[in-house]
Amino acid sequence: QYTLPLSKKDILRVGAYGNIEREFNATRDVVRETFEYNGNTGGTDTIDVIYQEKDIKGKVNYPSTVGVGIMYDRMARWSLGVDYLQEKWSQYRFFGENDPVHDSWQLRVGGQLFPKGGESYWKNVLYRAGFSIGQDYISVDNDLPRWGVSVGLALPMRRANYSNQSSVINTTLEFGQRGNKDNLIRESFFRVALGFSLSDIWFIKRKYD
Repeated sequence: QYTLPLSKKDILRVGAYGNIEREFNATRDVVRETFEYNGNTGGTDTIDVIYQEKDIKGKVNYPSTVGVGIMYDRMARWSLGVDYLQEKWSQYRFFGENDPVHDSWQLRVGGQLFPKGGESYWKNVLYRAGFSIGQDYISVDNDLPRWGVSVGLALPMRRANYSNQSSVINTTLEFGQRGNKDNLIRESFFRVALGFSLSDIWFIKRKYD
């Protein structure tokens, strides 16, 4: 991440992140059998085992990820950022076999607004909103597009006049969709998130005994 001051109040931040393709050692058991449902126990009863092999060693390849982002920050007032993420799911292998997945990408735009501040509690709240579009990694009949919108608040846990105490409660509401009328799969989702950012004076290391 690199921070570029544009003026006394304006800052431009650029950054990149990611990971290389990773390979994990793994073992698995393969069992092929015929069974029937047991109505008394709610489980299954094995009738015949056709094939069984345990502790098969192999490799699982997990894809590489690359992301870049840029944010314009008007200090103590508002900020706007853009983030792009790409995952190379075509590299994924499970014991040498590939799954119906392909490379995915996601473009995210978001920002936050901070009022002028003051005695009123709501003038010290951060208001946030974002939007994302992209292509899901699952490959069915066609590309599986996805999008989402979100809104959120950063609620201070202390009054503004407490110096060096900036703990907040972060809340988020998100609605999105995977797929459309051209796909066999179509899913709408709704998420609610709650988090805490603790940065009060009890986290500051004591300088004097």
